Parts: sequence; structure tokens; C-alpha cells
Amino acid sequence: MKIQIDTPSADRNIIQSYSPAGIIINNLLYPQSLIISPVQIIDNWSAVSPSMLLPSHFTPVIEQQPELILIGTGKRLQFPDQEILALIMGRNIGVEVMDTAAACRAYNFIAGEGRKVIATLININSE
Repeated sequence: MKIQIDTPSADRNIIQSYSPAGIIINNLLYPQSLIISPVQIIDNWSAVSPSMLLPSHFTPVIEQQPELILIGTGKRLQFPDQEILALIMGRNIGVEVMDTAAACRAYNFIAGEGRKVIATLININSE
């Protein structure tokens, strides 16, 4: 799906599109699960499905002290273990869980507002 951003931003990471092939950010295709913030991309995120998420998957995210974490859970919405949500909220960080397509759209909107947001995006093909 195209998100209507044809030109990448020089000052922040923007998601241009997402599909079963992966997520395109600043003209680069990322076929695997990843973590994105306005200033950083971690493209080797080891989370491959929502059912396998562990608190340790969120350590590099929490260390960046974002205002909000978006958790994209693949093709459909699946809530992670309550321990993960408690860990994030216990650090006074907001958290929203949604399917990966919705998380991509929300990330662009929130990052466009200049807010400190991080999206953890499980590959859109994941169940």
C-alpha cells in the first residue's frame, strides 16, 4: 500500500509504503521486522511474530526513552503479553498496539508532528 509520501525526508525517517514484500523507508526496502524512530532504524530486530515477543525485544526501544511506542503486530492485531505492556508503561512511556499497516500510518502521522515516537514493526506477513 502506498502512503502518499513519494519523497523521503532528509531530517527524519518516513515510511513510504508497506506490502507483503516489506516496508519502504527513505527509498530502501526492509523485508524483515524492524524498529524505526525519526532518527534511527534497527533493521535486524529479532521479533518474528507477536506470540514470540519477549520483554527483551523492547530493551533497545525503552533505552531511547520515547514518548510513545507503537507495536505493529503483523497482518492482524494481537496483543503482546501483559508483562511487556507493564514494562513499557512502568517507564512512563505510552504504548499503542495495532496491526503493522496501522502502525506504519500512525508512525508517519506522529513523527510528522515532531513527537518522539518509535514503532516496532513485525513483518506484515506474520500471523
